[in-house]
Amino acid sequence: MRLLLIEDDEMIGEPIVAMMHEAGYAIDWARNGPEAKSLLDHESYDLLLVDDGLLETVGIGLRRRVRSCSMPVLVLTERDAGECRMSGLEKVDYLVEPFGIDELAAQVRASLRRYTRQIGLVYAHGDLSLRPATREATLKGEPLVLAPQEFDLLQALIEEPKRVLTRSEVRERLDGPSEACGSDKVETYVHGLQSKIGAEQIVTVRGAGYRLR
Repeated sequence: MRLLLIEDDEMIGEPIVAMMHEAGYAIDWARNGPEAKSLLDHESYDLLLVDDGLLETVGIGLRRRVRSCSMPVLVLTERDAGECRMSGLEKVDYLVEPFGIDELAAQVRASLRRYTRQIGLVYAHGDLSLRPATREATLKGEPLVLAPQEFDLLQALIEEPKRVLTRSEVRERLDGPSEACGSDKVETYVHGLQSKIGAEQIVTVRGAGYRLR
């Protein structure tokens, strides 16, 4: 198993790398956003270990890249897990610092097992289908080529197709609460998705939000 640690604090990163090596894992260490994105673009990993503070400080680009990964994510945080839910990130588990090697290794194993069980998960609605683990979507059996935000929007809609997704929920799902996109961008993503799956597939509920037909 090969892991990627995304952590900018040497005092935190060094012991984690040592812990994971001792537990028998191969691990690469990215110390900043550009390095992490480069590794994710060119290397293959089984799980990401991500510092929640780094995801917040480096901005939206790294968060989008992590969100698009077809692998589990283990968020390392100093806060209670309930206080640091990362909107838009799927396959996410949380581990509160401080932790020991046994606890970290056990959570890595648990995250990998949970992800393995979810690989076969497929959402279907009418002629649409979506597989979150591989970020694949189809319409009438034909692959859809979607931008990352369009895929995230479709997933949010198809998870609960009868519920109206509010504009604020769309903004948070697409960009996260710290850098939420404006209403104009929400409309852009909605229209972009409609152009690929059909305008009639997404119902705009005036003054409320969106849902699938």
